[in-house]
Amino acid sequence: MIIRRFVSSDRNKVSYLIRRCLNEINSEDYTADQVSFLCQEFTPGNVQARFVERSSYVAAQGDRILGCVTLKDNEIGSLFVNPSYNRQGIGSNLYSYAEKLAIQRGATVLWVNSSKTAVLFYKNMGYILQEKRRDAKGGTTYFMYKKL
Repeated sequence: MIIRRFVSSDRNKVSYLIRRCLNEINSEDYTADQVSFLCQEFTPGNVQARFVERSSYVAAQGDRILGCVTLKDNEIGSLFVNPSYNRQGIGSNLYSYAEKLAIQRGATVLWVNSSKTAVLFYKNMGYILQEKRRDAKGGTTYFMYKKL
């Protein structure tokens, strides 16, 4: 497995990966309507737009995308791992890669809006839960931060 920059030709595979995660994993965190809304947020075109405006990376094995992560300023985002490869260190490796990049850029704190499912992952990465938030669509996220 290698971690490399997202390129536009990854957009279909990354979109599929994220939407699969939303349907298979995050469906426990959100209603069907919320999952549907989130899936629309991660169409290939939206992935392309979002990922090019951030520092975006994928974990790849050959032509297979195993996971992804984005970093914009001090915010970690779009950290997803193919459900078939969960608990194999891919998410931790992607996170560590983004954290090192943030430190190189001079960040002293990182933050994330986590799903309920990912809260424990981020706690294990050293994050502290600051608050539970509800968005306009009725979804709940968990605002977490980590001092570097």
